[in-house]
Amino acid sequence: MQGISDEFDSVATTTSGLDSRLTTAESDIATAEGNIITLQSSMSTTETDIDNLETFQSTTTSDAGYLGLDTTVSNLTGTPTDIDGYIGAIDTEIGDIDTALAGKVDDTDDIGGLLVDVSVTEYSPGSSTLDAYLSAIDTEFGNVDTAISGKASTDHDASHIDGGSDVIDGDKIEITWTPTNYTRDSTTPSEASADDQLTAHFQGVDTRLEVIEHLARNCSGGRMKIQASKLAIDWESVSSNEIGLWNGSEWVVVLASSIPTIANTDTDLDSNALAVDSMYDVYIQYDSATSWSWQYKKWTSTTNRNLTALYDFDGVLVQANDSDGKKRRYIGVIMTWDDGGTVKFNDGRLGRYIWNHYHQQPKTVWGGVAAATSWSYSTNAWRVLNGGTNHYQAVFILMEDRSIILYIGQGGIGSYASSPYNAAAWTVPGFNSSTVLSSDAGCTFEQYNGWEYSISRQYVHTTSGITPGKQYYNTLERAPDGNQITFYGYQKTYTTFTTMM
Repeated sequence: MQGISDEFDSVATTTSGLDSRLTTAESDIATAEGNIITLQSSMSTTETDIDNLETFQSTTTSDAGYLGLDTTVSNLTGTPTDIDGYIGAIDTEIGDIDTALAGKVDDTDDIGGLLVDVSVTEYSPGSSTLDAYLSAIDTEFGNVDTAISGKASTDHDASHIDGGSDVIDGDKIEITWTPTNYTRDSTTPSEASADDQLTAHFQGVDTRLEVIEHLARNCSGGRMKIQASKLAIDWESVSSNEIGLWNGSEWVVVLASSIPTIANTDTDLDSNALAVDSMYDVYIQYDSATSWSWQYKKWTSTTNRNLTALYDFDGVLVQANDSDGKKRRYIGVIMTWDDGGTVKFNDGRLGRYIWNHYHQQPKTVWGGVAAATSWSYSTNAWRVLNGGTNHYQAVFILMEDRSIILYIGQGGIGSYASSPYNAAAWTVPGFNSSTVLSSDAGCTFEQYNGWEYSISRQYVHTTSGITPGKQYYNTLERAPDGNQITFYGYQKTYTTFTTMM
């Protein structure tokens, strides 16, 4: 019996030992389960951190102009170029964790029903603990946070070239990638996300600016017009009151708040008062964004500009090739009239003393005999119509080769040959810079009056060019056969021409 009792005691002792070992095992299992839960939580945190890192990478690669980062983490030394290195280190650490898990816990070691996905298989951690690796990852993320801090700012304005808010100042361009008032033309490239697209956008801007500059250069909305008093000249708006002027650095369109007039008491660029019987180039000069002034340069004579030639600047005629000359846009030419010593301006049929470079209009000039009369002439030589008796002569400015349209005056100019009946008569509308015309030299038209009682017929006969500047317009006559010719007219005998001025 004592032996049996001893066996029972031995079994009891063994059972007690087993109970103790089972208790220890249960405690170990509980601890392991807790560690696994901690591991799962840590891995979840790591995945979140990786997501944040991917967001960071996405932001930095798609952003242009500044780094738009989530900088809730803010410590680290190093330069932005180190970020790739830190990311590589983090990737290595995550690989180490994957390797550490491989072979250490799998679904065959599922104590307590714990199942771990160990599809990642790398790495032998040696004696280091998983906590140490997680701590290392946390440290690396802290390093990245610190590296970002101070290296990339979410303060967009502070990263500008000149600081401050978005501006485009013409020399330096600063870009906002989220404009509030931008509607993209469907025919243009999409919003720039690469340098070639950005170049395409800038090409479009350059092209449009060239158009705008061209419009500014060629903008002259008015012309000169003489006042009824003949003491001043106004700026007459034709298409607008705007004019394109060079301001010293670029072409701008100026709309003057107050439009000045040309006065007969003005002074020219040489500080001399406007003089009688003189020819002047006229300019409009840039003064400010809302003002301009008239300027004048006197010719050496009425047919000789004898000045430094007008300068062609960007396709626009200006006064000279210097900083001030470029601000003076050429408008045209005026000639002063001597009214008993008083400077006056004129723009009538017997005196066209103004010539516009822009917005020219047709103007008519007269020349002939002022009364209804008839007279005879039998010499084969040119002379002023009716020998100058009751003859009126027009003065005008001609600056360019223009189409001159000749008209026969009221009632026409006819000719009658008493004998022989086939005698011919010629009349010439003559243009010359001298006051007396004695031949058809320089005449642009010759007019053959035909045979007896015939109505005048016009022939165009260009013999030479016309000198720019002041011109006299007369009507000449001759009897080419040396026979007596009777010229006659009705009411008034004259010829007229029309040209653009």
